[in-house]
Amino acid sequence: DRAHAELLLQRFAAASPGAPLIPTAELRDRVQAGDRVVFVDVRAVEEQRVSMIPGAVTVKAFEADILPGLQGEAARVGTLVVPYCTCGYRSALYCRRLVESHGLGCVRNGEGVIMWTFEGGSLVRPSRARLEAAADTAVADEEPTTKVHVYGKMWDCAADGFTTVYLPAWRGAVLYVVEACRKTTAKLGTALRRPLPDGPPEAESREKPQSVVARTLPADRAAVFHRQVA
Repeated sequence: DRAHAELLLQRFAAASPGAPLIPTAELRDRVQAGDRVVFVDVRAVEEQRVSMIPGAVTVKAFEADILPGLQGEAARVGTLVVPYCTCGYRSALYCRRLVESHGLGCVRNGEGVIMWTFEGGSLVRPSRARLEAAADTAVADEEPTTKVHVYGKMWDCAADGFTTVYLPAWRGAVLYVVEACRKTTAKLGTALRRPLPDGPPEAESREKPQSVVARTLPADRAAVFHRQVA
């Protein structure tokens, strides 16, 4: 029910650093008013195949076709980027990435598909082209649907009139591990692409200190002494 959905939202989205949440009702009103809102669906393809918010794009399409055009303050005027997932946790992490790695300020975290079923409106089943092609793929062949993927049984609280689909517990755990590995790999790749410092680090002196005995001997006898003890 809605109370449970709001509790999940508070637990997973509000407590996650990233970007401020935007209420679904406000988001719906801005879309209806004609504002340019870019929905970025950060969920797994398995979830996206069931349904998406109308007009949403995948992360791959967003980063390839839209994000490059948002570089610079002038390009961002009038544009609002809203990543979303189930209830705001994964999208909060992506918001943080957009802010920290790309300097994107026009970002708000969406409350997710569960809250969208209460206040946002309809969902569509995306075409295969929408999931695989560019961000400007036509959506004329995408039909409205009442099915919504809620990730797991814990999040099975969509509005009345919607049919929920979710992963079995083991599949959810696998998906979580795969996503964690993907993010770790991405961070490692970023670290490896960082430029190396100019020149090698200063080498530490490896010279052995002279012994007390050697320092008390004449130079020629000291050399003989070192050969004997080396």
